[in-house]
Amino acid sequence: MFEGLYNGTQNMYGFAFLPCLLQPASVGDIKLRSQNPFEYPMINPNYLEDERDVQIMLDGKMHSMLTISQSVQLNGSVI
Repeated sequence: MFEGLYNGTQNMYGFAFLPCLLQPASVGDIKLRSQNPFEYPMINPNYLEDERDVQIMLDGKMHSMLTISQSVQLNGSVI
């Protein structure tokens, strides 16, 4: 799979933007499945449950795309 996606890009420079939530508004929960301390708990992270988190991630994507497009224009790079 790697060869199909990145064939011809070896020995080339690149960068990546990875927007993330450092202080999410969404709240998840952890519940015990039973009284057995060796049984794994039920974990519900509720990622992106709060609309504010969704908007922040979308804003991060837009800023990333804007930064990349400006960098390409300034440096004559290729996407």
